[in-house]
Amino acid sequence: MDAKVIETVADTLSEILRQLDFPFTKVEVVEEGDEMLRANIETDKVPFLIGVHGERINALQHILKNILWKKELGKNVFVIIDVDHYKKSREEKMLRMAIEKANMARAMGIAQVMPPLDPYLRKIIHTHFTAEEYSDIKTESIGEGSGRRLQISCAEKEGES
Repeated sequence: MDAKVIETVADTLSEILRQLDFPFTKVEVVEEGDEMLRANIETDKVPFLIGVHGERINALQHILKNILWKKELGKNVFVIIDVDHYKKSREEKMLRMAIEKANMARAMGIAQVMPPLDPYLRKIIHTHFTAEEYSDIKTESIGEGSGRRLQISCAEKEGES
């Protein structure tokens, strides 16, 4: 990822926090895969910024996405905003659950369904299962709105019906 894009994301998020008069000590943006960045905010007000079930941090992420879109960075950039690595630990937990579900789908031959997930979590899990070691696993988003889930099943092999 271009260093200028990373700098623009960090500067934009810092400016949003300043405009909201929200105290923070640091915004660190790191690359986390193809066209995906993680912006971690260091603050003493972690619970307040996260909000109930991550509602505030998700709203901030949505605002940042729209501002960056208007800046026309020359590429689509997906930014995950994190506070005190709250989202990172949740992602790891959901990914472990998805791997368990994939192993159950393999063993039982029955599709497994994850609990409702945020769009960014579904994207992370979908992306994880594109790895070669999971070529026999298929993921699909099902449902609508806040009840949207991820279904994990064994992919049909060529020649099978």
